Amino acid sequence: MREKGVHLTDGELAANIIRNPPDEIKSNEMFLTDGKFDMQKYQNALMDSSIDWTPVEQMMRYRIPYDKLRENVEMTIFVTTSEARQFFLDNNEEAKVKYIRISAEDFDTSNIDLAEEKLRDFYEKHKEHFKRDETATVEYVAIPMAPTRSDTAFAKEQIDTVYKMAISGEDFGELAKRYSQDNATAPNSGDLGWFTHGQMVKPFEDVAFSLKKGEISKPFITQFGYHIIKLTDRKTENKKEFIRASHILVRIEPSPDTKQVAYETADSVYSLAIRYGITQAAERLGMEVKESEPFKRNQGVPGVTATTRLANFAFAAEPGDIYPTFSERGKLFIVALKEKTAAGIPPFEKIKEEVKSEYIFEKKNQQAKQLGEKLLSEIKSGKKLLEVAKRNGVIGDTTGYFKRKDYIPGIGNDPYFAGCAFGLKEGQVSELVDNGKGVWYIIQLLDKKEVDPEKFKQEELSTKQTIYAQKKNRIYEDWFRFHLDRTDIEDLRGRR
Repeated sequence: MREKGVHLTDGELAANIIRNPPDEIKSNEMFLTDGKFDMQKYQNALMDSSIDWTPVEQMMRYRIPYDKLRENVEMTIFVTTSEARQFFLDNNEEAKVKYIRISAEDFDTSNIDLAEEKLRDFYEKHKEHFKRDETATVEYVAIPMAPTRSDTAFAKEQIDTVYKMAISGEDFGELAKRYSQDNATAPNSGDLGWFTHGQMVKPFEDVAFSLKKGEISKPFITQFGYHIIKLTDRKTENKKEFIRASHILVRIEPSPDTKQVAYETADSVYSLAIRYGITQAAERLGMEVKESEPFKRNQGVPGVTATTRLANFAFAAEPGDIYPTFSERGKLFIVALKEKTAAGIPPFEKIKEEVKSEYIFEKKNQQAKQLGEKLLSEIKSGKKLLEVAKRNGVIGDTTGYFKRKDYIPGIGNDPYFAGCAFGLKEGQVSELVDNGKGVWYIIQLLDKKEVDPEKFKQEELSTKQTIYAQKKNRIYEDWFRFHLDRTDIEDLRGRR
């Protein structure tokens, strides 16, 4: 915060507490009159020396600097009208085309000469293509912090207790507020709102739709944990059945004791790995050692973590060095650097199969391009695009109307295809388009639906708000990733 010039004085803190109380205060029943926040009640309470305001002060001392930082960041974001107009155009203009699609994968490989001298010659001519960045691989032991049978039994015991309370007449909504571990619905009495078939996981849906209005289900299990449901209403709209229900969820989670056992196991692996290496440590404890795929600097480690902290360690460490135990996705990891491979071009013998694969692809891609050039020549001589496709046994079709970012049946989401299509004039045939992945197109624009300028005027504000939100999210994501990658985080949950 300080490096960004964000400070909070005691005077600012006091003024904010007095004049701008947080939402947690504004929703507190103690300060409500007729359901609305009463500033006078709140300010009277501030004068009451029997009330300890330390927690509020600590919360706001932490929160206000972040609010100020956010305001400073957001002041740097702006969206121009021309930017909004282009965004609106890109997302709303529609085109319809005829096309020919030629894929390198469709060509036969039987006539490709794969003699070793051919492959070596290809390797020598394309050495830069096979150049490798510096990489590292790690070995690791993963210890799951998974719920045990006793954890599952404890969750079942909890839901059974809540179920008995519910069927004995206690208010279901109050029970949901008190006991449900679904943080999204518990504050709202467990209410899930209206839903129809296909919107919930199957076991949940089956139970919910089997209930009568006002009925409470027996406890049942899904991938999220144990549930009980109360059906509150039912209706039919457009021949679809909808129900409204509330539920109480008790998750099946590892207990503190279960986590402690996992941490103690991890400590044993780590201690032995420091002394004997990770392979011997795992062997002594009957555990499996896995090896990661090679990774580069400033990347996540496949199978272990998406953050770059482990890569930062690996490229600064020596083979055999052990990274401190950390948790990720419900597992504890003990990681050792296995090896680092210097940047450069691997010898032919080491990557022969890769060279062979690339060589085959290039030959097939050349055939696809040659056929595309032949077909384009026929079309330019006056022959019709789809007839040319049919006569030569390649894919030719007509699209429906699509926007730039739409999924196009038969094509997919291909920016090369869409970019070319929207750059054509009505009736114009494109040159041969290479998408860089072994697919070639010839495209003819049939029609383009321009965007009504009046429609943009009507939606200019909402378009600018959308772009603004995207820019803001991108800034925060970059900021968060920057600091996360430079922070060592140790998960102490479950430690005693």
